[in-house]
Amino acid sequence: MKFRVIDFETTGLPSDTRKAICEAAFCDLDAETDIIADPVSTLVDPGHSIPPETMAVHHIRDQDVAGCPSPTEACRMLMGGMGEEDVFVAHNIEFEKFFFGGGDHRWICTLKCAVRLWPDAPSHKNQVLRYWKGLTDLGDLALPAHRAGPDTFVTAHLLRLMLDETSVGQLIEWTGMPLIQTKVNFGKHKHSRWIDLPTDYIRWIANDADKLDADTKATARYWLEQRGGEA
Repeated sequence: MKFRVIDFETTGLPSDTRKAICEAAFCDLDAETDIIADPVSTLVDPGHSIPPETMAVHHIRDQDVAGCPSPTEACRMLMGGMGEEDVFVAHNIEFEKFFFGGGDHRWICTLKCAVRLWPDAPSHKNQVLRYWKGLTDLGDLALPAHRAGPDTFVTAHLLRLMLDETSVGQLIEWTGMPLIQTKVNFGKHKHSRWIDLPTDYIRWIANDADKLDADTKATARYWLEQRGGEA
């Protein structure tokens, strides 16, 4: 079995009017040998111009992608060589899965799993976790950040650390559950850490704050459980 870590650079977010893949990459982690392969990446012609706001993030320009494979061809590349038991991995699969379904393969979201495994991390962004977990010497394959190939290489190393702490089945189970938040994004405690909130306030969110979304309600129940309480 192998884990295929994927990443995209795009021309916009899923919520934007125009958005498409402009770079795609994968990096395989072999479950048997524990070996992480070199990333495989390709620039992608998104079929429209790249806005300057996104160009400023990944520095991929229109002239860079002219004549490159289409998004459909790039997604076909990601499927190549995938066996029935192989697993797709991404850091925040909700983003990647908007652009790429992955067929019938199972998925692992390293963002969701990182919050469960390492709730005390200063942030759960890919690069922050990299340095927080001591992955400081990954070499040139991890550079530059915010490009698809290097980002898959970093995520593959984070995944290997996760597999040292828990099972594949547990990672897949967490992936299917709501994203647990570490900081509050609403109300009087906005920007505070959930772990620092008063228990009565968390219980109110879990049981009585009907207008809040499912992820927030699930987060409240999670933090109550961490304190040995019940929602």
